[in-house]
Amino acid sequence: MHDLILKIEGKVLSSNFDAFQESALAIVDSINTELVTDTDFIEAEDTIKLCKLTEDRLYNAKQQAVNQTVDIAELFKTIDQLSSKIRETRLNLEKSVKTEKLKRKNDVISDGVESITQVVKGSVVEFAFSTDIKAIHDAVKGKRSLEKMTEAVDEVVESEVERLDALITLFNHNRVLVEEAVEKHTGLFPDWKTICLTATETVEQTIEARINKFKLDEQEKIKREEEQAYREAERLNRHAEETERLNEEAIIEQHKSEDIQPEVKTVVERVLMVENYILTVNIHGSRDEALVVSENVDGALIGFDCVTSVNLNKSQIAA
Repeated sequence: MHDLILKIEGKVLSSNFDAFQESALAIVDSINTELVTDTDFIEAEDTIKLCKLTEDRLYNAKQQAVNQTVDIAELFKTIDQLSSKIRETRLNLEKSVKTEKLKRKNDVISDGVESITQVVKGSVVEFAFSTDIKAIHDAVKGKRSLEKMTEAVDEVVESEVERLDALITLFNHNRVLVEEAVEKHTGLFPDWKTICLTATETVEQTIEARINKFKLDEQEKIKREEEQAYREAERLNRHAEETERLNEEAIIEQHKSEDIQPEVKTVVERVLMVENYILTVNIHGSRDEALVVSENVDGALIGFDCVTSVNLNKSQIAA
């Protein structure tokens, strides 16, 4: 495009404005607003620069004309209209370029994230793997062309896949160790998946620590049970000894009753055979003491066929 030259002396003496305008409008009409390829973006940016240059030339030419004459209203009006049209075209194109670049950038980022997601999906570490989204965003910074952005994101995707593979390998290796421990000690490793994501050395230490704690807890449990069993056996022994003592005392009392003079015993037996008697023993004491006395009396009367029953009832009369 040629420079616009205006020479004015009260009137327009000479001007190539018509040719300049035709050339400028031809450029405006030829602008491609459908941005698809990297070449389209490059051409659009060059056109933006050209439009800005044309605006500057129009403004400068107008200023030249103003300096040469007082008023060439029609020329100035036309220049302003052309300048405004070119400016509007430039601004629209700049907006379109910015919007499309942002869209392409976001598409490239989304495609990269989706590529990683598809690889992670269904893997044994899907529950724990987190894609480095920041690395993908950082990769496209400063990249002007679609090709460069795509290449940068592909590198990040490749790196993330390698990181995923390494984590899967670690998980599967550690899983063998944990499953062996689980077979012997069920219930000690409910978080086994998380354990498998740590370093193998840490996994081994975790397994050993939990098994040792389990064994220690079992030993303490057995010790408590043995102590409880010992105390119970002691209690039963004391009870048996007390029962044996009471039985011995009852036998002694029985033997004492059997030592009654024969003639007296005969009279008692004869009387008992004739009539019914009730022997009453008042006990002032606790229930346990009353039971002991009752058992002793019952034991002392063993061998007396005339005794039909020995009953223990709580007295209704206050002591």
